[in-house]
Amino acid sequence: MTILSFINHQRFHETLDYKKPMNVYRESILADMNSRMKRLRNHLLTHKSDIRV
Repeated sequence: MTILSFINHQRFHETLDYKKPMNVYRESILADMNSRMKRLRNHLLTHKSDIRV
């Protein structure tokens, strides 16, 4: 295991509220994906009449 791998995956960081950097990164990616999905869903529901088959 490299030092960077240890720092990013196993070491808790005070500035991240004692979370591991990779966990914080994953949480932010999931939050962003959920936000985008909500916006897309709202857009599709708002513009239903614009959709043509």
